[in-house]
Parts: sequence; C-alpha cells; structure tokens
Amino acid sequence: MQESQHTQPFQITEVWARNFRSIANTSVELDRLTVLVGPNAAGKSNVLDILRFIKDALRFDLEAAISLRHGPEAIQHRTVEDQTSDVELGLSAREGSGKVRYSLKYSFVLVVDNDGGFHVGQEYVRVRPRGLGKPFEIRIEEGRLIQFEWQSSASDGPRLVQHADRHDFSTSDLWLLDTPRTWWMRDQKPQPEWDEVRHCLRHFHHRMRETRFYHVFPNTLREPRRVEGAYPLAEDAGNLASVLRVMKRRDPFMMSGFGNSLSLLIPGVIDLDVDSVGGYLVVRLKHQSGRDGTWIDLSQESDGTIRLLGLLVALFQPGRLSLMGIEEPELTVHPGAMALLANLLNEASQRYQVIVTTHSPDLIDYLTDHRITENLRIVELVDGVTVVRGVADSQREAVQRHLFSPGELHRMGELESPHE
Repeated sequence: MQESQHTQPFQITEVWARNFRSIANTSVELDRLTVLVGPNAAGKSNVLDILRFIKDALRFDLEAAISLRHGPEAIQHRTVEDQTSDVELGLSAREGSGKVRYSLKYSFVLVVDNDGGFHVGQEYVRVRPRGLGKPFEIRIEEGRLIQFEWQSSASDGPRLVQHADRHDFSTSDLWLLDTPRTWWMRDQKPQPEWDEVRHCLRHFHHRMRETRFYHVFPNTLREPRRVEGAYPLAEDAGNLASVLRVMKRRDPFMMSGFGNSLSLLIPGVIDLDVDSVGGYLVVRLKHQSGRDGTWIDLSQESDGTIRLLGLLVALFQPGRLSLMGIEEPELTVHPGAMALLANLLNEASQRYQVIVTTHSPDLIDYLTDHRITENLRIVELVDGVTVVRGVADSQREAVQRHLFSPGELHRMGELESPHE
C-alpha cells in the first residue's frame, strides 16, 4: 500500500541550480531512491553537490561552503565567452510524518563580486505548515526585506505585506542559517502562526544538517585513528574505527547483519574487531585461513576491501539521517554481490532518502527490478553543459514491453533522455 502524503518522512522532491559548476540551468525531480546515470565528467557529482553545498552553508556558513570548493570562481559556470553569472541554488522538500508536517521551497542567489568576493543577492523561503493551511513567504533582496506575507486561498484571508527601505539583514550569510536559533520578527507581536513557521524552518534546518554524501577513499582509513565522535560517519569515513567500536558495543543484533553482509560482499572475511593500541583505534578483519583464521589490520588490506567496509558502515550506521548520497557504490564490488548491494540500498531508502550515481548496468537493473525507469535520471554533457532528464519514451516503452532491461540499454549505450 502506498503511503499517504500525510505519513511520508522527510523528502527533498526537487533540486535545481543555475550557473553552478557545469550546470547552466537545470532542475531534477527526486524520489526516495534516485539513480543518476551518465558517463564520466557528465556532471553527476555536480548534481549531488547542489544539495551538499546547501547543507554545508546551513551547517557551517557560506564562507565555509565556498572555501571547501576553492572559492567563488570555482563554483561558477562559465559560458563560451568565459563570462560568469550569479549562482542560484534551490530545492523543494516536504515532511509528512511525526508532529511536524509541512512543504517548503527554498533558494538563494550568490553574487560574485569583481574582487573575487561574494554576497547574498537574494534569498527566498516559502513554507506551508500542514496545520495552518496557508503558506508563509519571505523574500530578501540585497539585505532588504522585499516581501513578507501570509497568503490564503480565500480572498478575505489574512494577509500582511511589508516593504523595507533599510538593510534588515546581512548579505554576507544566509538568513535561514540563524533562523532556527533566533526569530527576526522584532517589530511584530508573537503569534501562534509565527511559532509554527519557526518550528518548521528549524526542523528543515536540522534535516539538511542530517544529510550525508559518501565517496570513500581508502587511504583515509588505512592508518590507526584517535577516538573521535561516533555518529554520524564522517563523509570521508575518517571516524570509521570509532563508529565500528560503538556499533559492536551497543548493538550486537545489528552487527550480526553487518557481519553477514560483509562476508557476502568480501568473500573470505568472517569477522571484524576494533582494538585500542596506545590511544589509537585499529580495525582488523579476520580472514578464513586454516583452522583459526588470520587477523589483518586495514593497513594491509586492499583498496577494494577498505572501500566496501566504509560503504557498509555508512549503510548500517545507527543514528538519524535524512538523505544519503553515494557516488559509484559498485566500485570494487564483485558482480555476484551486486544484488546484495542493491538490496542494502533499497532497504536504506525505507529509512532515509538515497541518491546514487552509477555506471554499472548490473546495479541499475537490481535497483530498478529490471523493469522500472521512473527513478532513473540520465545525466549528459551537451555542448559543455550538464543536462538532467528522465528516460526517453522509446526506451521506457522497450523496458515496459520487456524487450530490454534498463541495464541492458545502458550497456548498449542506448539508455538516453529525450532530446529537445
């Protein structure tokens, strides 16, 4: 039975960008499990980075989000004439479970100054708490409050519009960054509606901070590590040893499922342990060898084994996540274990939203049950610009008629989007 929209967990339903990296202007609809398919350098990682940038800006601040990407010029899309333009990022989301239920649209525009600096040119929020039945909308341009209103479907419904000639907000950072901690309505008397809106915005802020994007690099995990915070698993998996140690101590039942998956994905591995040596944590895997087996620490394991271990910890980690992005999870996975990996990703999408980038025809088939194309997004580079679309009607029909599977079309180079 399909879930009612009133019981659905948090989900980002659409993401868009303008003049961001290789993206000139595109929007992408997202499902609970979305599969981004396309050749190398088409821009799949840049699509994920739209969400990651928004998360970084709300978790830290704009300066940190831009610095992590090597400055404003590095995130701007350049035209053929080598001209740059303002950068816009945005998303739509909804939450229909628990006590907080709302729909939301959020976007902001970054203006890159001539001296290489930047400022917020515009920020827009539209949130509709389910209990109120009417949306709240705010628009800030160049630090000025341009529009703030309650809207109603009824012509005589509540409506408040303010226009400000003074600078109400700083243009160096996002208004939404501080909204969960403070409320800016200095000149208004507190009303229940404001509290409801603030509660929804705070909830959305937390959900964005709970997103994670993983592309595990083995060299990060080879050496012993100091004890670090256990949850969540860092995006570079640097705290993997700390996470594993807590998982083993607190949840033996979950570790049983983790161990079974580990043995299936990495044949010959039958156990795992985390030792404390001189204030450092050392992860060791037990390999089937002789009667008692052989313990080997990660410094001696292959890149593929370490990467799979990091991927499994990401999928099995306890704690709350709202969205997980994983780049090319099929790397180093034996084709015979691809079905298990797909099952783990499908199970994860029941707990939180999952976005996967992949080149693997086998993984595409297992994730789509060989016959579904609705959650596939084709990412292509057209004249130097990233374009994202759904599957072309002709390919969709071929899959529905069981002539080909999505993976077979991808293997033949014929899984493509409709061209304008």
